[in-house]
Amino acid sequence: MRKKFFIKSLIRLIIPLLIPLIILGTFSIITTQRYIKKEVNTSNYKTLEQTKSTIELLFNEQESLHYTFNYNARLIQKLKSVLRNEELNPYDIEAYGTFMSMMNSPANIKPYIHSIYLYFSNDKGNFLASNEGITSITQFYDTSWFRTASSMTSEGDLVIQNRTIKRFSFEKPKRRS
Repeated sequence: MRKKFFIKSLIRLIIPLLIPLIILGTFSIITTQRYIKKEVNTSNYKTLEQTKSTIELLFNEQESLHYTFNYNARLIQKLKSVLRNEELNPYDIEAYGTFMSMMNSPANIKPYIHSIYLYFSNDKGNFLASNEGITSITQFYDTSWFRTASSMTSEGDLVIQNRTIKRFSFEKPKRRS
């Protein structure tokens, strides 16, 4: 009898305590889940916005380089002359210096640009490489871009590639543009 009375009394006391505890616990769990979901969505949105702005920056940089290197006819003719001739005259040297300064600046300043190559079809297979100067395709360490560039149908097309660059045999490959 005492045991039965004790259990009845315990149930009468516990049930009124458990009901608010269950209601408040459920409310707390739901509120916490909503808050976490909102924070995750906000964080994802910010990450997407940052990615969008980075991609837009890359495309704007690409467009800037494209216009710089493709729409100055006088400099392009001088560059073609520089790549075809073995000896440079003073006018070619000036054009060469202009192109090198235009190429080296973005390649050295922008962390997402590893190198810039300017190639126009010529008998010697010469091209202009940022931080390297006039280089022959047969003697340069990075020639994988040339297959893509040579398959392009018209001269003046812009080729931008994200590739793995390995300058020396002991280096670990770097994934850069």
